[in-house]
Amino acid sequence: MSYEAYEAARTEGHRPIVHQAEPGGPDHDVMILLGHADHAPTAAVTAGSRRPG
Repeated sequence: MSYEAYEAARTEGHRPIVHQAEPGGPDHDVMILLGHADHAPTAAVTAGSRRPG
């Protein structure tokens, strides 16, 4: 997996970092799963309940 860190003006020390993985490799598969993590239901969410946020 590779990454690049960028400098951004007026961000008070925050630096955006971009991670890249070779398609078809295990790191790529993990990144795809992480990309879907916010959309997956959790055990704490039951039918008829709402997720916070």
